[in-house]
Amino acid sequence: MSGVARVGAYVVVVLAIVATSVNARVLWRNTHREQTSAFRFIPDWRRVIGSANDVAGQGSKSRDTLVEFLDYQCPACRAMWTRTDEYVKHAGRSLVVEVSYITSPGHELALPAALAAYCAAKQGVFGEIHRLLFAPAVIDSEPSWSDFARKAGVKDPAVFETCRADPASTAAIQAVRARVDRLGGHGSPIWMIDGAVYEGLPWDFERILDRVVERAAP
Repeated sequence: MSGVARVGAYVVVVLAIVATSVNARVLWRNTHREQTSAFRFIPDWRRVIGSANDVAGQGSKSRDTLVEFLDYQCPACRAMWTRTDEYVKHAGRSLVVEVSYITSPGHELALPAALAAYCAAKQGVFGEIHRLLFAPAVIDSEPSWSDFARKAGVKDPAVFETCRADPASTAAIQAVRARVDRLGGHGSPIWMIDGAVYEGLPWDFERILDRVVERAAP
């Protein structure tokens, strides 16, 4: 075999090895993606977590409920809410979305933002302030929580501020952490669909929801 032929043969072998490796990785990745699953299932989930804030599908008779525990300063949580919002638009009223707040120690604005959401919820405008708080880059620097309240439609700003300053409000938010601990979660976001508990934002988030949600007829 000539030198050129030998080199050509080596090239073919190397390309075959590379192709096999790539195919193996693709196969592994696709298999892994198909296997995204809950790390825990809680049949009596409502008793375990208590109530949360309903921000989508209010009044729906659906049995399907997505509960999200989100940190307002967490990029993955913001991405989850964006994808959830888009999903609900297509799922119609077949999915109820409830939100509770968790606060990570490294996010100094997470607790103040959660307090703003909690106190706005007291005046019936949780959905409005929730969307404002998750607007892109909106709490990357110290914001005016009273401005958030005004834009969300809080009717009594004084009551809102009193609520934010009340230690009981902080205690109520910190109590959510205990509920998350009962779910077995550690980071954020933590979410649950009809009792199946997940952590993080997997690539096939929508596909997981599709497995349990019957989409509304067009």
